[in-house]
Amino acid sequence: MKVRASRGDMLGNNNVRFSPTSGTSAASSEVLRKNHVPLYVVIPSDTVTSSNKVNRARALQASLKALKIVGVDGVLLHIWWGNVEGEGPQKYDWSAYLAVVKMVNAAGLKLQASLCFHGSSISGDSCDISLPSWVLRIGEGNPDIFHSDRSGHRSKECLSLAVDELPLFEGRSPLQMYSDLMESFRQTFSLYLGDTIVEVMVGLGPGGELKYPAFPDDLWRFPGIGEFQCYDKYMLEDLKNQASLMGKPEWGLGGPEGVGSYHSWPGETTFFNEDNGTWDTPFGKFFLSWYAGALVSHGDRMLALAGSIFQKDDLHVVVAGKLPGVHWWQKTKAHAAELTTGYHNSEGMDGYDLAVQMFAKNGALLTVSCMEMADDEQLAEAKCSPEHLLLQIRFACAKYGVPISGENSLIRFDEVAHERIKKNVHRVSCPELPRMAAFTFFRMGESLFQSSHWRLFVNFVQTLNKDIVDDSERASLDEECNMSVHPLKACT
Repeated sequence: MKVRASRGDMLGNNNVRFSPTSGTSAASSEVLRKNHVPLYVVIPSDTVTSSNKVNRARALQASLKALKIVGVDGVLLHIWWGNVEGEGPQKYDWSAYLAVVKMVNAAGLKLQASLCFHGSSISGDSCDISLPSWVLRIGEGNPDIFHSDRSGHRSKECLSLAVDELPLFEGRSPLQMYSDLMESFRQTFSLYLGDTIVEVMVGLGPGGELKYPAFPDDLWRFPGIGEFQCYDKYMLEDLKNQASLMGKPEWGLGGPEGVGSYHSWPGETTFFNEDNGTWDTPFGKFFLSWYAGALVSHGDRMLALAGSIFQKDDLHVVVAGKLPGVHWWQKTKAHAAELTTGYHNSEGMDGYDLAVQMFAKNGALLTVSCMEMADDEQLAEAKCSPEHLLLQIRFACAKYGVPISGENSLIRFDEVAHERIKKNVHRVSCPELPRMAAFTFFRMGESLFQSSHWRLFVNFVQTLNKDIVDDSERASLDEECNMSVHPLKACT
């Protein structure tokens, strides 16, 4: 297995080194727990509008300056496929994103570039960006390019992973489209790659995460189990082929029965039920393994593609991908919500091991959420355990030497959330786990700069790496960061 050196260092982690083959030896290193952990902040998803204009440019400049002053290392920028290639195949418009990157560079910050090969409609963020309109038009004639549930509902947030290699888009496959866009990005931003742009996060599915669109906003409500997304004709063809290879053609006719609906609870179904649920039958295990395996194979194709573009010619750029934080029904045997998401994490299985191995194979950094969550804050009836989920993924990463970074899932500015994030970043109580390679705070916006929130955030920034910030440094920061004025007011 090839070792990619200095991935932690490229994020600003001083002399940290990660090795996919080093396993627990890397996890036990003191330097991994005590070195500086870079802090990034997600800037609004609608920073670039659907008409490819920089939104609130003066306010953005003031905000970036404020983040730099208080000690933030960088920001995360969402780059939407629907914006960049919206005018037509291979007609790229990077102008607005280039303007933002120049602002970030001028502010002295680093940048995580999140390449979003999905659409978005994020509540509270005024962000409503679809896949490129010409891609959606192709979908009108061939709706099977989108994932489908049993009833035929199509998720148009992203393309079905089963069409990755099919030339259905004016002679190009999705992988070719993603490759062309990434190559164009590399050429356009070549002056900033490895210096300002230190990480490229590759969108792996809905919300950018490696998952199926099992929880559509218009059909699902928490803590519903979601639904399997395997009913487009291309997924069904693959299922049929795999069943035939197993000598069980009858297993290739479709997904399991008795799975309920999006908002069902496990006990209301026969498939996910705690007592004699059919998830634990030979067919159930076959289907779940196929469904999860197809997802990991998609992630492998995407990260390998990104690696071939951004991990060559001595570019000091980290390639990253994100796993979902599906923590409800964790304390059950079936783990229903994770199963529909694409992780075979039911009793007796480690549903994240295969995905983490895939990250190790591709030398990629793994990002995970739920960093601010505690079990006792969740709905008890939903058997949630964000704490166990996070630890499970982190132990798998330690096992395979995969560097991991974290994000918070919910927008929170309270000290309780901040303290939990700090605990999870360093994880001093688990010396077998390395500290995280970076943490990305979700997110920047007007709420962040409200006086009470801002003061708490400044304290969070100053104390995130308290093991390596001495009193004199902190006193200096206190003087600089005592900003009672809303930074955005400089623009009004």
